Amino acid sequence: ILLLNSGAMATVVMASSSAPDHPPECMLDGRPDSFWISTGMFPQSLIFQLDDNVSVKSVTVEGDGIRGFTVEGSVEADFAKFIQLGQYESGRAESSQQVKLEKGNIVKFLKLDITKASENFVAVFNVKFDI
Repeated sequence: ILLLNSGAMATVVMASSSAPDHPPECMLDGRPDSFWISTGMFPQSLIFQLDDNVSVKSVTVEGDGIRGFTVEGSVEADFAKFIQLGQYESGRAESSQQVKLEKGNIVKFLKLDITKASENFVAVFNVKFDI
């Protein structure tokens, strides 16, 4: 569970892969020695649930090996109805990437699709939502 800057909470409700020693919850625990690691093949998807419908201004991903990702949002628990809100793409992997999202979005669920990587696996140390 991650406490957002507004006092709202976020949890991971779905991950397309998980390693026993590095589960998806590690992205939100605030510990610098803790991380989620993918198990290969791209894209890798992560879905976060916010405890309220909110407008998210930006998403920051701190990780290793990530060269591209999209951010999608939805107010419905039907995970087939996401709309794209932002995108990041780079020729090289950065340790921290921030994506400013389209204004006026109201979401309860955010989907992070990691689309490109510099290796076969990626590690995500932290995901931050600015609301």
